[in-house]
Amino acid sequence: MRCFLSFARGAAIVSLVAGAAAIGARAENRPAAIAAKAPSDYVNPFVGTQEMGHTFPGAAAPFGLVQLSPDTDTIPYSRDGAYNPEVYRYCAGYQYADRTIVGFSHTHLSGTGHSDLGDVLVMPTTGPLRLRPGTAEDPDGGYRSRFSHEREEAGPGYYAVTLDDYGIRAELTASERVGFHRYTFNRGDGARVVLDLTAGIYNYDGKVVWSSVRVENDTLVTGFRQTSGWARDRCVYFAMAFSRPIASYGLRNDEKLVYRGFWRRWNENDGFPERAGRAVKGYFEFDARAGETILVKVALSGVSARNALENMRAEIPGWDFDAARAAVRAKWDAELSRIAVSADDDRLANFYTALYHCFLSPVVFSDTNGEYRGLDGNVHRAEGYTNHTVFSLWDTYRALHPLFTIVQQKRTNDVVSSMLAHYDESVHRILPIWSHWANENWCMIGYHAVSVIADAYLKGIRGYDVEKAYEAVVASATHDAYDGVGAYRRLGYVPEDAVGNSASKTLEYAYDDWTIHRFAAERGDERTAAEFGKRAASYRNIFDRETRFMRARNADGSWKTPFDPLATEGQGYIEGNAWNYSLYVPHDVEGLMELLGGGEALAAWLDTLFEMRTPDESFARSEDIARSGIIGGYVHGNEPSHHVPYLYCYAGRPWKTQERVRLIVDTMYRNAPDGLGGNDDCGQMSAWYVFACLGFYPVCPGSGEYVIGSPCVERAEIRLENGKTFSIEAKGLSARNIYVQSVTLNGRRHDAAFITHDEIVRGGSLVFEMGPEPARGPGRAGVRLPYSMSRSGE
Repeated sequence: MRCFLSFARGAAIVSLVAGAAAIGARAENRPAAIAAKAPSDYVNPFVGTQEMGHTFPGAAAPFGLVQLSPDTDTIPYSRDGAYNPEVYRYCAGYQYADRTIVGFSHTHLSGTGHSDLGDVLVMPTTGPLRLRPGTAEDPDGGYRSRFSHEREEAGPGYYAVTLDDYGIRAELTASERVGFHRYTFNRGDGARVVLDLTAGIYNYDGKVVWSSVRVENDTLVTGFRQTSGWARDRCVYFAMAFSRPIASYGLRNDEKLVYRGFWRRWNENDGFPERAGRAVKGYFEFDARAGETILVKVALSGVSARNALENMRAEIPGWDFDAARAAVRAKWDAELSRIAVSADDDRLANFYTALYHCFLSPVVFSDTNGEYRGLDGNVHRAEGYTNHTVFSLWDTYRALHPLFTIVQQKRTNDVVSSMLAHYDESVHRILPIWSHWANENWCMIGYHAVSVIADAYLKGIRGYDVEKAYEAVVASATHDAYDGVGAYRRLGYVPEDAVGNSASKTLEYAYDDWTIHRFAAERGDERTAAEFGKRAASYRNIFDRETRFMRARNADGSWKTPFDPLATEGQGYIEGNAWNYSLYVPHDVEGLMELLGGGEALAAWLDTLFEMRTPDESFARSEDIARSGIIGGYVHGNEPSHHVPYLYCYAGRPWKTQERVRLIVDTMYRNAPDGLGGNDDCGQMSAWYVFACLGFYPVCPGSGEYVIGSPCVERAEIRLENGKTFSIEAKGLSARNIYVQSVTLNGRRHDAAFITHDEIVRGGSLVFEMGPEPARGPGRAGVRLPYSMSRSGE
């Protein structure tokens, strides 16, 4: 397979074509530089690496466990026993504005607002031995190095930088479970590789519970570390192989030990082949002349060092760095080519960077032999699927997982099977809330795995144990001990005086319950469908008819006071405020409009939201919300509002959806390090952009519908796993022509404000006629509106 670009009305469309002959025939009439481009050429991994995006620029395979990237500082999680807010900027380990690199660690989280990982940090050095990292203010005090962006580059599956203090060119690539380093030592003053098992992201004294290193022979080192952080009990095993023999080495444990036992008879620091403790580091010296390279492979496993070594032998058995780089690049081009788009270069860069970020999480967790460590701490084998981890579900159920139901259906089956394994292994017998690396970290709210599973089932994606899936979603929604669920079931809302963020929880539980209602109805379980249909209407119980907001209320029915609809803290909302969260009824927008006073009232609310001024003090205590992610009062930089621009369609004003979507696309996503207005959150922010560019969005996963917006690319082709293609064309699209004049589906006029999942996966053609003025049309009359529970009579 090779990739090329073709042109359509002056814009490039990225395509895959098999065979050199076909490429040569089609490329001869185009400039060579354009014809050589592939989807991965447009990806800019530096987008989001400055300030709020929290992405990393390093090397990773699609959905790879190993995400090998530079870490640019060692900011601790706490100082003087209190949370250190500066650590927030380092959720992905890298900040573009920094000028030193501490080293290259093998695990990262992409775009999160809290963090962990940063495992098995490796740093090549020369000169005097230093085993402390130093600081940004005094880099010479440690093994870190200065660097410049002028000598740094990144692309899918590849990262390179010159470590200026050492004259070393460091290059990184990866497979799913193996990181591959190539270090060129240019000065001839020795060659050393430092291994630091104390380094980590969101680090603090005591985070490393235990670690060990073994020098198995003169080219192989194995070990593990156990940490207690966001994941409370996490084990990482590794195997590290060198391309040339170790000339000398030393292993250190910087703990102050009370008991040393009879190990004291040894000199454990130099040339002793094993070391264990809570502060283990090592260094490995090599004979290398100026200009020579040393290659290092580091394979990971959650099970054992033996499995890590098996992963290495299975995925990168040899020492051809360039071949490994080409292999992961081909994987990225295959994944990114699931959607081919035609647009100008800037839009292509934003689109494919967004799609790239979508395909970094969740990550494969089972080893090449199928084994993985489960939530119960035991070793299991994934039979008939690949186990995955890193489920940022409060974020990703909204758009990322619905995107996967279109372009990653097989992986969706693997994801659901992984969630069901979590359910089996959970002592609570519930599905994941926010889980990573065989741990439930309980972050955020809701039980949104039920939405992911129900949405997949209702779309006909059923390559998993359906009976267990149904059992698991019901069990997760009826676990009374979890986060106010018992009181919610008893009162019809979550009481604020019992559980914080109660308004947000009531609203999100109601939506999740609606997806279970649909799941039950599809299966013919009328009793369960009725129970969860009633629960789905719980949003009505926290609507205050006096203020017209969804509000937190106490167990006795009283409203929480004092009330500030702009404040994001202390009002019963999580990472949002009353203006945004009051619109979170995706399954029953018709019912919400009824409470507000009709379509006119909803449209007026939305206008006010987008045009108001939000004072800085209203979100000053919310580190996940920044001015850069706000338009008026609408917060795009965080997830609860992502469906909001599309609500105009329910109110009969689709042209306002089109205006707002285009404004967000053009201002909240830029091809720059600070180009994201908020955390990418394991691909959710990026998935919003992908859908927006295609011209539709899943306002209500589980409905099987995507609400139509305003396409931002001239053409797109979605290559489906069933072999069919769904094409999208925006005729006349330009910077001025952002308004949809008419829509045709498969050559017939399409008067619905949505398209269905079935219409997409059957293949076909969706054509938009675009113009410079709104096509106001008949409003709510004469158009098929998107699903709402109240209108459906459920």
